[in-house]
Amino acid sequence: CTSKKNISATKLIAFAQSSQVHPVITLEVTSSVDRPVPASSEVASSSFSLDLSRVLRPITSLVILASGRECAALEVASIPDSRALAMHGKAGSVGTGAGAGMIGLVSTMVKSAPPRHGITSLASPILAAAPLSPRTRFGRGVENGIVSRTKIITGDLSAGPLVALLTADGLIHIRSPFCIAVPLTSIEVGTRPNDFFSLSALPCPSKSVRTRSILATSYGGEARLVSCQAESSQDFADRLIKLSIDAFGSNGFPRLELAEALGATFSATSYSGPEPTAHKRSLLRQYLECELGLSEEVRTYMGNGAF
Repeated sequence: CTSKKNISATKLIAFAQSSQVHPVITLEVTSSVDRPVPASSEVASSSFSLDLSRVLRPITSLVILASGRECAALEVASIPDSRALAMHGKAGSVGTGAGAGMIGLVSTMVKSAPPRHGITSLASPILAAAPLSPRTRFGRGVENGIVSRTKIITGDLSAGPLVALLTADGLIHIRSPFCIAVPLTSIEVGTRPNDFFSLSALPCPSKSVRTRSILATSYGGEARLVSCQAESSQDFADRLIKLSIDAFGSNGFPRLELAEALGATFSATSYSGPEPTAHKRSLLRQYLECELGLSEEVRTYMGNGAF
């Protein structure tokens, strides 16, 4: 609970290590809400009025939580009081006290579900995190005689929203929030001992092609700019063959035939991997479901046909 009156805390998840040693990192990656905002003429004209259409509605967000070496992706729903919704529908604003149009507090309930894919552990403690918006391009579409700009998402998992995690060993890990346990790529920014401690996602320089960039800063005043390039079919083929070897072992599936069909490199095909486990097979399934757009998270946050 908090020290403020009428405000309570909601427990979302429990990590193995105490948050007093490793403060929890919280990051909203994406939200299922994507609705147009009403025109200014649709709201009350009072100077104290507030357009509450942005906040007085249930919102479900995909959130990344991290502490120590552990991180997880879970859904958090914010549900406003139904009485406030009714008041907003009648008057356009919520008022309390004697002053007309004065804005009051709206009771909001927070709900969360356990992480669908559990908690993932990295090799080193997580120091910082930053969200990367989907890599998109825009085209022109015509609907009912109206020309509009349509968002088109390219066809690989790395084109969707991503998360950058900076760990104490000086590595930036790029992962998808839809399958946080599967590493997409790692970039080294700091040498040991590492003094990089902060990550910031930079705005896209162009409206037509969105190149995603991250700024990493260190205690010594050094900064490094990291650009996330589009994933190639070779990257996908090598990752899939390695995940398959982890899941079934080198001889547990037609490795050479799959490698030839995918066009995987010799080094990826020769990867030996650890002993296959049920957990590794689960990771392979998660990855394939996300790549094919079959996972519930992809359908919810990216829309049908997004991938």
